[in-house]
Amino acid sequence: MMRYRSLFSGMEGAHLAWGPLGWECAASAEIDSAAFALLRHRLPHVPNLGSVTKITDEQIGALSPLDVVIGGSPCQDLSVAGTRAGLAGGRSGLFHHQLRIFNAARHLCGARWLVWENVPGAFSSNKGRDFAVVVGALAGCKLAVPVDGWSDEGVALGDHGLVEWSVLDAQWFRVSPTLSVGQVPAVAYTTKLHNSASNNAGKLFRERTTCLDATARRRPC
Repeated sequence: MMRYRSLFSGMEGAHLAWGPLGWECAASAEIDSAAFALLRHRLPHVPNLGSVTKITDEQIGALSPLDVVIGGSPCQDLSVAGTRAGLAGGRSGLFHHQLRIFNAARHLCGARWLVWENVPGAFSSNKGRDFAVVVGALAGCKLAVPVDGWSDEGVALGDHGLVEWSVLDAQWFRVSPTLSVGQVPAVAYTTKLHNSASNNAGKLFRERTTCLDATARRRPC
């Protein structure tokens, strides 16, 4: 059974997808009162640790073991419809707390994967440099913004592990005929010492220290 830790939980969409698979939500993190009430009704036995800015290593360690940390940090500062303050903004900058929590969960709970969901505006925020920060921080390397911008799909490999991203059109992933949220990029991160690939691939990951960017098709964002 897989155990995951949810951040910026909202209505807990991860539970809607992973619950039927038998995955267990170890904890949520939500401060909105309406969302909190929904979480308490839907997952009454799952602790809500509140603001991501106040979650401690002790609280994270108490959740061991964990496999996955998932969250979509606030998009307002990254969105083309928002302030475009980027990761320097007070809301979208909460991504750094998501990364801090995952790093703690990796060391204290054995977490292997981080899933980050956000808006396509992440690709163009701060002329693309914000997405370079996100991928570089996860992979453990420095990335330059591609000359023609970030593609809808890609992969980066660095000292920390493997990062893959893809833009998913939610019309193909809705959970009901009335629930759909448009196009969103999803970033999945795998620690290189706990990857799900074959033993040979794992050896390759451990030996490689350079970053790769594999581009595919591109859509306006």
